[in-house]
Amino acid sequence: MNLWVLDCSLAVATFLPDENSKLADQFFTKLQNENKAIVPSLWLYEINNVILVATSRKRISEENVSKIFESIQAFPIEVDTSFSPSILRSIYELGKKHISLIVVVQPKTPYYSPHS
Repeated sequence: MNLWVLDCSLAVATFLPDENSKLADQFFTKLQNENKAIVPSLWLYEINNVILVATSRKRISEENVSKIFESIQAFPIEVDTSFSPSILRSIYELGKKHISLIVVVQPKTPYYSPHS
């Protein structure tokens, strides 16, 4: 079993129709089968914010919100609540070591624009 740190943008790519990604779908299929993900507690707020903004902008329907929550709850995701500022340097060093593994999902539509 592998442990992955799950980024909000990758999760969002599975349920926002205009950001759908085969890579994200493959990751979540693999996650269900043989892996586990860990997320910081902030991730829960990030996901909720994306869902709220997407709903208010009519990117997803209110009816889909329950399905999205059910899908997220079905994944083997562990929320890490033990974060402390004392580990920031360790996280940075780990990120530097594995920077080539980081996948950036660029949103096609900005969630927030100060000029809109």
